[in-house]
Amino acid sequence: MATPQKNSSNATANAAPEIPLAEWIASGVGLLLVAATVGYLAYAAATQEDGPPDIRVEVLAVQPLRHGYVAQFRAINEGQQAASDVHITGVLGQGAESEESAAVLDFLPAGSEKGGGLFFTRDPSASPLTLRATGFQKP
Repeated sequence: MATPQKNSSNATANAAPEIPLAEWIASGVGLLLVAATVGYLAYAAATQEDGPPDIRVEVLAVQPLRHGYVAQFRAINEGQQAASDVHITGVLGQGAESEESAAVLDFLPAGSEKGGGLFFTRDPSASPLTLRATGFQKP
């Protein structure tokens, strides 16, 4: 009985192809990026304070309308937690002649901002206008 002879060309075809240097470099860079991202997230989670939302409100512009005025505002959450149902209140003027308007922002993530507007019958640029966040809920 004859024994099959090994063909040297079959051994070369079955061997794994050599991986190019560019692939090793690309995979190394990818590994470093993933490791750095995981390290940063772990560090941020370990050192971040778990404080409440800190919402600052500022007036951007006042525009006249056909039946009054709108004071456009921006609410900025400088706190560590998100807030939902953020109530924004604006008071125009002082004392018995004051006028109040309110708006609600659905959701305000930590470190973000969202805009809105408050309607008034009198011109907000003619009287003192105070805007502030008056309440929120935890999402």
